[in-house]
Amino acid sequence: MNFKRLFIALAAVAVVLTGCKEKEDLGSPRIKVDPAELAFEEGVSSKSVALTSTRDWKVKSAPDWVGLSVQEGKASVKPQSISVTVLANSGYDRSGSVVFTSGLVKCALTVNQAGAQGELKKGSGTKADPYTVFGVNEYLQELGSGVVSPDAVCVKGKVSRITEEFSADFGNATFFISDDGSFYGTDDKNIDMDRDFYAYRVKFFKGRKWTASDPQIKLGDDVVLYGKVVLYKGNTPETDFGSGPFLFSLNGKDEGGIPDSEPDTPGDAVSGTVTQTIAASDGSKVVVNEALVAAVSKIGMVLTDGTSNVYLYFNSKNNETVPANIKIGDKVKVEATKATYGGVPEFTSPTVTLISSGSAVSYPEAKDITASAGTYAPTVTEYVRLAGKLVVSGNYFNIEIDGTTKRGSISSPLDALGVGNYDGQQIAVQGYCNGVTSSNSGEFINIVAVEVVPADPNAKRCTVSPDKISVGADATSATLQITANAAWTVSSDNADVTVAPASGESNATVTLSFPANTGEQARTANIRVVCEAAGVDITVPFTQSRPSSGNEFKITVDFSTAIDGFPQSKGTTDGTYTLSGYEFVFHAADAFYQFKYNDALAMLIGKADSYIKLPVVDGKALVGVQFLTGDNASEKVVVDIAKEDGTRLNVNTASMKKATEYNWTVSGEVGVRYKILVTNANNAQFKYLTLIYN
Repeated sequence: MNFKRLFIALAAVAVVLTGCKEKEDLGSPRIKVDPAELAFEEGVSSKSVALTSTRDWKVKSAPDWVGLSVQEGKASVKPQSISVTVLANSGYDRSGSVVFTSGLVKCALTVNQAGAQGELKKGSGTKADPYTVFGVNEYLQELGSGVVSPDAVCVKGKVSRITEEFSADFGNATFFISDDGSFYGTDDKNIDMDRDFYAYRVKFFKGRKWTASDPQIKLGDDVVLYGKVVLYKGNTPETDFGSGPFLFSLNGKDEGGIPDSEPDTPGDAVSGTVTQTIAASDGSKVVVNEALVAAVSKIGMVLTDGTSNVYLYFNSKNNETVPANIKIGDKVKVEATKATYGGVPEFTSPTVTLISSGSAVSYPEAKDITASAGTYAPTVTEYVRLAGKLVVSGNYFNIEIDGTTKRGSISSPLDALGVGNYDGQQIAVQGYCNGVTSSNSGEFINIVAVEVVPADPNAKRCTVSPDKISVGADATSATLQITANAAWTVSSDNADVTVAPASGESNATVTLSFPANTGEQARTANIRVVCEAAGVDITVPFTQSRPSSGNEFKITVDFSTAIDGFPQSKGTTDGTYTLSGYEFVFHAADAFYQFKYNDALAMLIGKADSYIKLPVVDGKALVGVQFLTGDNASEKVVVDIAKEDGTRLNVNTASMKKATEYNWTVSGEVGVRYKILVTNANNAQFKYLTLIYN
């Protein structure tokens, strides 16, 4: 039933019957509904409330199962009668709010209705009493945005939407469940955070891969999921892929694989060597009494007992970090949770205790998987070699492999390995494969690197950093880093910008010297680096801003406090807002909104080609952009400044850090509108934004 159409005639009659009357003494702005709460049985029924508003009023929002006889009205000190009607409820008990607004004041009417199925249970997350979707979503709201549950839990529901069925290629499926089998969102990215739950890449029974002989999921199937859960990015309650979630039961059938109750202490855990503990069921607590650290990355480490290896994953979303004192050759004790990731065993949520240091690590002969990369599907963490072309993009270190679309991925390598120096070159990496995973970008063979070298040890190489240089008007020098093992030259096309040294045959720091800029225009130069032996001929643009006129003007927007009228939840992709007295235009490929993380607000906008169009200030040019990134911002996102037509200024081409202040110099032109542009498939977060004009 469409209540909007049902009552439009009544609303028209109400307007006609509103005659001329004497002007009332309305007093101060106020709005009130009486009673403030209504209760209904499960059938269709109506009740009345009295609304008093001293200013013109309207209905701001109402549940889709609640209809009102009037949607707006005129100011009056006399109560106005409104009929409230509810649809029949064949589901669980439900409650919602009708919000009335009058200018800046508002009031709410709570509507409760009994359901044919009675009160919806929440569950406790155990095997015997799984969470309902309603219950697990409430639990995740209590945990907070991005916090992974400390333990694996059981969640039951009915399949309401299928994104990807189980397939033999990856052995997992992605789908939604709800308590009644209805999907309440509009699409995969816009869901109901109370009634929808996302089963993201869950494996089949007992955490194994699905095979063609296994039953396929269908809409309406009754399922129980098992794994850790997370409120991903604050807007999607889902299974935590990193913990190895799996389908525990399908329409009442299961193969076991989870404990009757979660172990509470290490004494209840599976204890032993790496070989013994990786055999435990996913979700089990494990204790490795002693193992050798064989490899370390920024987000994890590999343990070995000489027979088997396992990767320890430290989830930054759960404030987990690799202990700074742990290094290769250390012997450690580990308490963790067993999971499966990318087809191989993994330990998550680890606690690491150092036993001793300085042990020798003997690496086995590496298994060369280059030729078989296209079909490589490991089931254990093994020591491998992979060769191909390294492509560095932000925090990603991918390897393009001849003969296959599958790529290698060096997992968060330590800076000491110098992986970035080989960007664009043919390399060979040796290390431990910690799984093969897939994303929208394709399939990746993940490797925790021990060694990265040129595929040809005699190959010539030359890399230059940074890829652009921007300085202020008062600066008189800047530097350029060259990493090379062959002869190179560097030159400038502006006589005011000199370089030294101008040539070399190995690594060097090149100093750019120039006078302070006192002119009316920005100073520019092209710094050319040539290394013929390595096939390198690149140009680094140099920009020195013009001096300030002394009439600097700033616009600051504080996204750390709630902004009236600005989106506070996911769902908006376009909007124009007056902030700090100036017009800002927002466009998002996904969504933009203010969201809360650890009780702190920030503005999120994503993904590629999303932008914030900045104001134009009469007679002034944009010369600077300052901002603070969010506390849990993506560290893979790349943001730049562009003209209104999308032409990038290349002020920034690198990925950004969370909770970090940035101060960019911009060579803007008077009268030209600029925008902050998201350039890759990630979300940007801002806590404040300051624009400087001159």
